Formats: sequence, C-alpha cells, structure tokens
Amino acid sequence: MAASYCLKLDIKSYWHPGTGKGSGSHVDAVVEKDRFGCPFISGRMLKGLLRDAVYRLLQWKVIECPQDFQPENVVEQLFGSRAYENQRPRDETIPGIIRLSDAVMEDCLRQWLIQDDCSRSVLFRDIYSTAIDAEKGVARQGSLRGIQVVVPVELNARLDIIPLIGNSEPDDKNWYLQHAEEIIKTALPLIRAVGANRTRGLGRAVLSLKEIK
Repeated sequence: MAASYCLKLDIKSYWHPGTGKGSGSHVDAVVEKDRFGCPFISGRMLKGLLRDAVYRLLQWKVIECPQDFQPENVVEQLFGSRAYENQRPRDETIPGIIRLSDAVMEDCLRQWLIQDDCSRSVLFRDIYSTAIDAEKGVARQGSLRGIQVVVPVELNARLDIIPLIGNSEPDDKNWYLQHAEEIIKTALPLIRAVGANRTRGLGRAVLSLKEIK
C-alpha cells in the first residue's frame, strides 16, 4: 500500500543550492530559485543525498536485511537504478518505490514573499572568501570569490512510497515496502548538510520524516 510523508529540512546555517552560474562581476555563484524567486532544493538533489545515506547505512549493517540482499540491490529497489550504472540505456533503467518532490518553504510564507520583492530579498546574502599566500600572509592576487547564500529556513518536501509491479518477486516487494520507512528514518541523521559547499560549513541541517495521514 502506498504511503506519503512530509520530509522536513530544518536548515541551521547559510546554504547554497547552486546553479553553477554566476552573476558577472557581483558574485561567482548564485543560488537556484523557483519561478517566483524563492529558494528551494530540488527533489533530485534530496534523492541523491538520501540514496547515499541509505547505502552507507546498509554497508554498516545497521539495518538487518535478508541474507541474500546486497546493499546495492536494496538501494536500487528503493530509489531506482542509474542510467550510467552497468552502461544501461536510459529507457532500461528500473524505477524505485520512493518518490521525492522539491523541498520548498511553507505555502503561506511563499505566497507572502511572492507578493513582496523587498521582503524576498532579505532571504539572500553574499559571502566572500580569499586564498591566503602562505609565505606573505596576505590574500593572493585575484583569489577573491563571492557566492550567494540563503539564510536559515525550514523547507518541506513530499516523500511517497509507491508499490511497483514487475520489478521483483512478491516476497521481495513486501520486505521493501514494510521496511522502507524504517530505513529512511534511520538514515536521515547521516545527512548532516544540504546544498553545495557542505564540506565548508554551509547547509547544516536536521532532517525528519512524518507520515501524512
């Protein structure tokens, strides 16, 4: 049976949902925004973070799987296969039972921000850094780099667990469906940050999962 959940991201620090684009002479990297100018985290990025966390969890044997289940197979059943794995054509990839939406701010807050460009602008900051010359102890020439970041906020994404037909034996399907929620909740603490530059202190976050009744 299908089940739906709210995946809450309580972001505790500046975060950078990167686009890979800059803004000319202003900053070298701007954040990704929706069509209304509000920041969000894509479902694709969330799925990748969760997929990695679940794989590490299973490798460490925190969750007991049936003896003949390998971590790679469990991850594939939950999140689907990747096109580049085993050189599969894209139309031969296997879908998983987990679906994730983009993570966005609360609807009432987004609606208010959409109507007010000035209020929306306070969500964003520009931060700058330089490389230090080890010998001289000063900033290296031309090393100044600026990126746009978002202030700490709370985001919500919808996570659905949907039974699929034809991608595993019935007993296997039952095990994945019965344990998917447990696996995800146990793996969430392994996701310590979201967005780009996570290893540099950006995007510190606490994730939690709550079923939608």
